Amino acid sequence: MPRKKGRTRITSPARPTSTPHINLPETVSTPITLQRIMFSIECCSGTCCYKKIRERRDKIDFADRLHELSQLTWGQINQTSKKGFGYETLDDVEIDRSNIPADKRMIAFIYHDYHRMWGYRDAHGIFHITGFDYDGRRYKH
Repeated sequence: MPRKKGRTRITSPARPTSTPHINLPETVSTPITLQRIMFSIECCSGTCCYKKIRERRDKIDFADRLHELSQLTWGQINQTSKKGFGYETLDDVEIDRSNIPADKRMIAFIYHDYHRMWGYRDAHGIFHITGFDYDGRRYKH
């Protein structure tokens, strides 16, 4: 059958007849203080959601802060003040905790002036962002 000009025929790559054995390295548990921070923006709803941040500058500052924090380990973050790259715990703050597991401590990071993002850290060093204080009114700083 003649091919039409400009069309390419796509063929599947040949499948191997046997699957080679892959040696994976043993997993080594790294202490949380040596792990770099990673982020997850959880589904948040209501008045504390990322979509409610209206100012473009605030969104840029949020992205910049995530980039800066992602270069640090949890140990380095623990050694800085909450005004720098550190965080504060929100044990006594009256805000929605429905997205936070009962056994996790809620913490908050500054991302611009008095604006905060809050959530929790899991055992793998991931900070799950569950809400935003984008106008400085959610809790006293």
